Amino acid sequence: MSSSGKKKHKKTSIKKIIFRVILILILLLIVIPFIGGICFYQFMFGKRYDPDDEILYTASDFDGLSSVRMDFKGNYGQNLAGYLYYGSEYEGESPSSLPSHYKGMIVFAHGLGSGQAAYVGIYDYLVGHDYLVFAYDATGTAQSEGRSVKGFPQGTLDMDKAIDHVEANITGKDYPIATAGHSAGAFSACSVLNLHPEVRAALCIAGFNSSPDYIAALARPYAGPLIEPQKPMISFYEYLLFGNTIYSTAINGFNSSNARIMAVYSDADTRVPASAGIDIWKKNNLSSKISYYEVKGRSHGDVWRDDSGKGVDTVMLGKFCEILDDTQDISPVPLNAGTADVFKIVIIGLIAVIFLAILVLIVRHRIKVFRMSFIEGVDKMDGRDFEIWCGEFLKYNGFSHVEVTSGSRDNGVDILCRKDGETYAVQCKRMECKVPNKAVQEVYTGMMMYECDKAAVITNNYFSQAACDTAEKTGIELWDRDWIMSKISKAKKTGDDHEQKS
Repeated sequence: MSSSGKKKHKKTSIKKIIFRVILILILLLIVIPFIGGICFYQFMFGKRYDPDDEILYTASDFDGLSSVRMDFKGNYGQNLAGYLYYGSEYEGESPSSLPSHYKGMIVFAHGLGSGQAAYVGIYDYLVGHDYLVFAYDATGTAQSEGRSVKGFPQGTLDMDKAIDHVEANITGKDYPIATAGHSAGAFSACSVLNLHPEVRAALCIAGFNSSPDYIAALARPYAGPLIEPQKPMISFYEYLLFGNTIYSTAINGFNSSNARIMAVYSDADTRVPASAGIDIWKKNNLSSKISYYEVKGRSHGDVWRDDSGKGVDTVMLGKFCEILDDTQDISPVPLNAGTADVFKIVIIGLIAVIFLAILVLIVRHRIKVFRMSFIEGVDKMDGRDFEIWCGEFLKYNGFSHVEVTSGSRDNGVDILCRKDGETYAVQCKRMECKVPNKAVQEVYTGMMMYECDKAAVITNNYFSQAACDTAEKTGIELWDRDWIMSKISKAKKTGDDHEQKS
């Protein structure tokens, strides 16, 4: 092959290498993390969580506490089991009359894997301090419907519907309302502030900022910095499941509301590491909105309990009641949708990258199939048909004044043509083996006889090393099988345009 032919072959090889590297990077940074993220997500959330009876309580387990069940509909029509907790002295009164006896309403969300009945001790304390409590079983948990819990954003949607239910059927819109929750429920209590800026306070017990932050915090000790590309994958998948609800992170909720936040965490909590929530909030300078309450040595499930592990942390709950008592002058603020637009741009960009990568793969495959079927047809031609075909092929690739010579007296030149103001002498070799050095020597002689500026040999096969060496010395261009295949798609397009014009 000539020097120009070798350079083209090298360029083609470099392009292939670059393309393969890009595909590998796409696989490593996008496709594999996305598939892995989906599998992990479904492992966590693609099932129901029905708590053990051993950790469940009822109002009758506490002196002076009563409850009434008040079910409501979730975001897609599922029935959610709700329970209003109040003092036994008001037994028999209608739910809508109870708020007049209390200072406010606290809507409580439980953690993943438990139900609302695991936290009745908290409700008892809050009711004893003049606050009504509305607790509920989240989608896919305990007494509520749902084949699975679906994901953390579903908790935001459940809390949203719970607050709507409370305001429509128990308290009215102007009644003081707060949210509270543990673990996944704490996330719901904070993220729902994006949808309900009228909430005056939120108790966040062992909570986190968002699904990607939580999952990344759990995986970071094992995956290190490689977990970071996973976070947008999780966001993208959640966007497919929950739409705009994924924008309702805890931080966005804090910025969308004047609510006072009490964030409770333990130095021994390995289930929800500080990097999933507390550290993020502290870095965002939210100290003016958040009161941090740290406990020592308690596991994730016991963060809200006292040191004995049997009762509730009355100090923690007492501080939260003090916060509630000081929120009478809080007024709602408009929702902040700016961050959502940023997330949407990121997600759209991610979709575009994945779509383009898939499109490139499909197009390259189809071109490859077309080229292979095309060149196989060329291989079946006889010598003269190949010469005629080459003449037409050169026309489609920008050559003009194409003349196929008369055969036996062609002096080693089968085609005369012009391109870019220069004349070409071309020899055509339809062969089943590599083209020998003789063809290069013949076309070189023919170029001299026809007084052409350049010469080339075109073949459906490849060239011998001797032919390449001679071509490099004489400046003859070698157009081999790869060169033809690289021009086929262009020739097809030009041919289609030519047919349309004619």
